[in-house]
Amino acid sequence: MAAFIKSVTIFGSPFPFVSFITCPTRNWSLRSFPALISAMICLAILVVMALLAKEIIAYCFDPLTAQTSGVPTNLIHDLLMILLALVIVIGARIAGSVLVVSLLVLPGATALLVSHRLDRVIATSIGVALVGAVVGVVLSRQWQFIPTGPAIVLALFVQFIVATLVNRTARTAGAVS
Repeated sequence: MAAFIKSVTIFGSPFPFVSFITCPTRNWSLRSFPALISAMICLAILVVMALLAKEIIAYCFDPLTAQTSGVPTNLIHDLLMILLALVIVIGARIAGSVLVVSLLVLPGATALLVSHRLDRVIATSIGVALVGAVVGVVLSRQWQFIPTGPAIVLALFVQFIVATLVNRTARTAGAVS
C-alpha cells in the first residue's frame, strides 16, 4: 500500500493537500497550486455565504426562531463550522497559526467601531480585510525581510487603532457639544 501511495503523484507531490497545509507562503506565486487552491476555497466560501445569507443571519440571531421558521439549523450550524475550519486553514497558511485569530477578529472589530448596522458592518469588514491584505502584501514585497502574514496583521491592527481613535474622538466631541 505504501509503495502505491508513493507512486501516485499529483502536481509533483504524492500528497498535494499535505504540502498545501505545510508549505511556506514565501515560495508561493500567484500561479502556484496552493495559491490557486486558496483562492478557489475563498471563492467557494463567498458563494455559499451569499447563497445562504438569509438563513445564516436568521440562525445567528436566533436559532430557535430560525428553526421554527423552517431554516435547517443543524445544516446551517454544520456548514458554518466547516466554513470556519476552511478559513482557519487558509489563514494559518497565510499568517501562521497564532496570527490567524487576528485575521478573524480585527476586520469585524474594526467594522463594529465604524457602524452598528449589519449591512454596513459586513461591507466595512470586507473592505478592512481587503485593504489589510493588499497593504500587507505590498509591505512584504517592498521589504523582503517582513513576512506576509504578520504584515497583513499589522495593517489590520493599524486600521483598528485608527478606527478606535476616530471613534473616541467622535464620542468625545459629541459629549462636549
